[in-house]
Amino acid sequence: MLEEILAGILSSIEAISGSAATLGFIGLLLFAVCLFAITRIPRALRDRRSYWFIEIFLFPAVVVTGAAVLTLVLTQVGLSRDVNSPDFVSAVALILTAAYLIDRATNLFIWQGLSRRAGAVVPEIIRTLISAVIYIGGVYVIIAVVYARPVTGLVISSTVMIGILGLALQPVLGDIIAGVSLTIHRPFKVGDWIELEDGAMGKVITTDWRATRILTRHNTVHIIPNGQLSNATIHNYDEPNEAYGFWFQVPVSGTISPKLVVQLLLEAAIKSPSVLDHPAPIARIWDAQEMPVRYLVTVHCREYLAHFNAKSEVLQNAWQLFDRAGFSFAARAMEAELRRGEPAHGSEPQAEEILDEIKLLSPLTRAERQHLVDVGIIRMFAADEAIVVQDDRGDSAFIILAGMVRVHLTNKEEDRGRDIELARLGTYDFFGEMSLLTGAPRSANVTAYTDCKLLEIPKPSMEPILEERPELANELAQLMAERQIRSEMLASGAQQKSMGDILTEYKEAFAQTIRGVFRLGKAQ
Repeated sequence: MLEEILAGILSSIEAISGSAATLGFIGLLLFAVCLFAITRIPRALRDRRSYWFIEIFLFPAVVVTGAAVLTLVLTQVGLSRDVNSPDFVSAVALILTAAYLIDRATNLFIWQGLSRRAGAVVPEIIRTLISAVIYIGGVYVIIAVVYARPVTGLVISSTVMIGILGLALQPVLGDIIAGVSLTIHRPFKVGDWIELEDGAMGKVITTDWRATRILTRHNTVHIIPNGQLSNATIHNYDEPNEAYGFWFQVPVSGTISPKLVVQLLLEAAIKSPSVLDHPAPIARIWDAQEMPVRYLVTVHCREYLAHFNAKSEVLQNAWQLFDRAGFSFAARAMEAELRRGEPAHGSEPQAEEILDEIKLLSPLTRAERQHLVDVGIIRMFAADEAIVVQDDRGDSAFIILAGMVRVHLTNKEEDRGRDIELARLGTYDFFGEMSLLTGAPRSANVTAYTDCKLLEIPKPSMEPILEERPELANELAQLMAERQIRSEMLASGAQQKSMGDILTEYKEAFAQTIRGVFRLGKAQ
């Protein structure tokens, strides 16, 4: 068997010896030069199918012309006297050209077509192997047709060598074939978070013919052979899309109103920057058979890794909202809850309590804030209902007693009516103070995000307070100026000034406007 392999190799070497080998090398060089010239053409043009039809006429014509010129030069310098030299050179170059055009057609019409129809990229290993087979076939044709030599020995020897290598590299080839299968079916891609049935979990950083590497949360690399990976159960956290949904339970005392707890949990989730709006957050009672009652919160975040921050943000927001409502998270179910005194009773915060915590109204006395509550109007809004409309006239402010609202802007000129969200406000927040104190039109749209309960403070309710204490205009103007600076993007010219100068300008402007709206004299 070894003698047959050596004989086949030797016969192939003899087939390309002498002057024929020189002419064949010239044909190969001609093909290489033409191929190099083609690669200088912009890739965007070469990747078009229509350009391939130009190549099938242009490339052979250039090869035939180049072969004639080269053999003429060789004849003039005395390196060739064979009248068939032009045919010999062009035949070698044309066969290689045919292999190139077939390879190009395979990429343009088969691989790209499959990618467009199936939406998946053809594995590079398959494309490389097919290209190698095409060019090896071209070499066999050159030996058999141009050199008129038998290729049986070369084919047999190549087959035997491939068989020997296949047996020796069986485990490696198994991983390579598995890598091809993974690339075709694409159960994951680079950047996805995956978890295997043995508990290995991480972010895919590379995948090649032999193995896949994942970066774990411990900042270590886990290398998995493709053969093992192809037979494993894979949990992909980024499919079918990167949005990752999860849920967790929150224990709350059974003495607290379930309606209040669900409302506050939903508000806590909506306030979290890491939580997506779609799918919308959900808060439900999960188990009320045992104490404490357990509530289920379901949210989605942009990717798997973001769910740690999302859960932390939701729990922090819930903690603050529960504390304001007068209760807290309950103890774990397996622990005894021993407390002195009366059991906790949570309730919605009263309007008076909310006004006490609003910084803009801090210059007012307790009696003056109670006056605003007494004359204010309680208004209820359903989710997605408009509360105020941009550019409308208004002379009242709103205090949020329960629920959440969305503040958004419609820039009709620059963004063709595109809606831009500015902020989301919840319990203890307020809006509309500019219209109340300065009479300015509504600067933005405000829409109920959830069912809302608002306290509307009209302009007449502020008039007796400012008439009795005109100096309040300056204090309110100071707070409005601070709020204005925090909420808007300063123009490039204003950024050149110090914050103290900007604050003074805003304060003076607001104070003058408030005094004019409420017809007050200049404060002493």
